[in-house]
Amino acid sequence: MPPRLHVINLPRVPAGEGAPAGYSLAPCANCAAPCCATLRARLTTVEAQRIASALSVPLDDVVTRVPGAGHHHPWFTVPIPLADGPVTLALRQRDGSRCAFLHEVGARGRCAIHALRPGVCRIYPYPVREGTLRTDVGSAELCPIGWAVDDAAERAVRRDMAAWRADIAREEQHVARWARQVPRRRTWERWTAWVSGA
Repeated sequence: MPPRLHVINLPRVPAGEGAPAGYSLAPCANCAAPCCATLRARLTTVEAQRIASALSVPLDDVVTRVPGAGHHHPWFTVPIPLADGPVTLALRQRDGSRCAFLHEVGARGRCAIHALRPGVCRIYPYPVREGTLRTDVGSAELCPIGWAVDDAAERAVRRDMAAWRADIAREEQHVARWARQVPRRRTWERWTAWVSGA
C-alpha cells in the first residue's frame, strides 16, 4: 500500500475549531489572486482538452506551448516530443503574466474555469508529502493570509492529487504511444489531432 498523502508545514486546525489569527481554511475567499496574475500554470494536454471541450474553443485558445523539456517536472507536465523540439504546456496568459482565465470581481480574483482548473491550480499552494516524496506546488508567500488545513481540506487535496496523477499518467501513455506510432512529422497540429482521437 502506498504511503498516505499529508499536507505539511501548515497550521493544523482541529475539527470544530477556527483557524488561528492570520490564517484561514479558505484563504482564496477574499483574495485578489496574485498567484494567477504572476505565475505560469503548467498542465497536461488531457487537462487542456477538458477545458477546451467544455468551453467549445480550440486547444490553442487554452494553452501556450513552452519550448524545451527543461521545464518538465514529473508531477506537473509531460514533455511532448515534436519535430522542432519538445514542448510542455501552460495555461494561456494575457498581458504578459495574467492567466487568461482570471477575472476580477470587485477586489477579488476569480477563476473562470474553477471547476475545470488543472491539478497544479487545485493543489496550489499546499506542500504535500507521501512517505519520503515531498512536493511544493508553489509558494504561499503570494497569499495575503496564511493557509491552515483541517481534515476536510486534506481529504480534498488527496482527491485532487489522485485526479491530477491520473491525468498525468494518461498523458504519459499518450506521449509513449505517440512516440511509437508517429515516428516522423511530429507537429503540434498533428499531436492535437492525434491525441483527440486517442
